Amino acid sequence: MPADAVETAKQIASHYLAGFVVLDADRQIARVVFSRLTIDFAQQVGETLPADLGRRDFTINAIAYHLQRGELVDPLGGCADLEAGIIRMVSRQNLQDDPLRLLRAYRQAAQLGFVIEPETSSTIGELAPHLSRVAAERVRVEVEFMLDNACGTIFLQAAFENSLLAPWFRVLQQRGWQESQQSIGPMSSWQNVGQT
Repeated sequence: MPADAVETAKQIASHYLAGFVVLDADRQIARVVFSRLTIDFAQQVGETLPADLGRRDFTINAIAYHLQRGELVDPLGGCADLEAGIIRMVSRQNLQDDPLRLLRAYRQAAQLGFVIEPETSSTIGELAPHLSRVAAERVRVEVEFMLDNACGTIFLQAAFENSLLAPWFRVLQQRGWQESQQSIGPMSSWQNVGQT
């Protein structure tokens, strides 16, 4: 939204008796929670909506709905990637700007049953050392989402094999994924995140 994203979300939540959460007051991001739907409202960053969408992590998250025109705005092909079940980065720089997005690719793939597009996967592997700049608490949230998902272990293993988890899971780094799974299990490894 060009302006007043949090206030607009608050008014919509009040009108429809829905849940309301401010996700980031400084960047003007809020969430309205309906019984079967969640909608995020975000302040536009950049001169135009397409410019704003170009700052997102993945194409499936770079789709907007223009309320006045009643149409989807999809300059990066996110709808096609949604239909095909593909996680595709918007740009390398966007992933580097917020390295948690590297891990988020695996979490979203697990939640949605999608595949990570090969160039995106390769870029994630190249940028993996940047994830160590992210607070352990933020990493933990993404990993917990995967652990709560029936398919999550497969994607945790893929993230490990793409060098993302090595700084966080010292035991996995030393023993390897398979040996660690057999001897200690995934939750035991997780308890050491951010403590070494």
